[in-house]
Amino acid sequence: MTAQRIIFRLFLVFLTTIFVPGCVKDVPSKTALSLDSIMADSPDFNLEKALMAANALIDPDADYAGADRELSIMAQLTRDAINGNTDPQVIMETLNRVFFINYGFEFDKRFSALIVAESADEANRQIVETQVNYTSIPRVLERRQGICLSLAAIYLIIGERLGLPVYGVLVPGHIFVRYNDAIHSGINSETTFSGMEYYDYAVLTGSGFLKGTDYNRLLTKRETAAAVLNNYAALLMADGRAKDAEMTLKKSVEILPGLVENRVNLGSLYLALMRYPQAEAQLLEAVKIMPESAQARLLLGELYRGSKRYVLARENYLAALAASPGDAAAAKGLEMTESMSKEALHGGD
Repeated sequence: MTAQRIIFRLFLVFLTTIFVPGCVKDVPSKTALSLDSIMADSPDFNLEKALMAANALIDPDADYAGADRELSIMAQLTRDAINGNTDPQVIMETLNRVFFINYGFEFDKRFSALIVAESADEANRQIVETQVNYTSIPRVLERRQGICLSLAAIYLIIGERLGLPVYGVLVPGHIFVRYNDAIHSGINSETTFSGMEYYDYAVLTGSGFLKGTDYNRLLTKRETAAAVLNNYAALLMADGRAKDAEMTLKKSVEILPGLVENRVNLGSLYLALMRYPQAEAQLLEAVKIMPESAQARLLLGELYRGSKRYVLARENYLAALAASPGDAAAAKGLEMTESMSKEALHGGD
């Protein structure tokens, strides 16, 4: 595992990173994290307050006062437009009109491109300098462009300010918003497609089969914030802030233990820091949640190949290729595993 290439897989919601072991340094924390207080479980948990406090981890110099003013104007405009109407369909149509037409929020398609850099330093620079624009809430408010997680976060903040029953719902690699009350059927809003009402996520992503996980259900405000922490942690990792990233990911996993993405990121971080038993534990948990996770399988293949456990390495590379046919990293890892296994068998190791 001496390759100099570092691969970043950028999803609509979750930034999942695959690091070369040793390329992330366990540097001292730059930020005195207070995640325990930010994410404390409480009946009156405030999503906006938690998200803005956590946002400071990745973008401390953002214009938070300006963001508060913008959110206040948006909330008032939406409140006036709803004008006391209690029909869920009218409420959601109004939210979507204000959000996507009046304000022009849109998904920035450039974010979801697969970035492969020739060096870890260059890849990290691209991630830190570019992806913060699509992830930091104040910047998304200013640019009117983001990814589904940051767009959904702003949408949910407006809902929170208005006291509306809107929730985040996760499916593998994605999040959308749902209006849900005790009387009416739920109404979905797809923030990456201008509020389109879409319902086939369970079939499209396979999340309908992920029973007992944190997918395909209404999230609490605290759980929504924990999903955002996963993306923030990935940016901290890219910035070389391993201790901050670990604390952030551990909090995300604590609150949302049934996700693949945060466990893959935590396992990836531990692998990069050469903390192999901890990496294996997180990645095996990810595979329990979603056996066909190509990212978890690839990282397990790398881990087992590095520790000369070739049978397990081969098994996981093959599983990664079955989940993601043509994956160059998995194919290369499998090729190297077969070669190293033959050398070991013939006493060349």
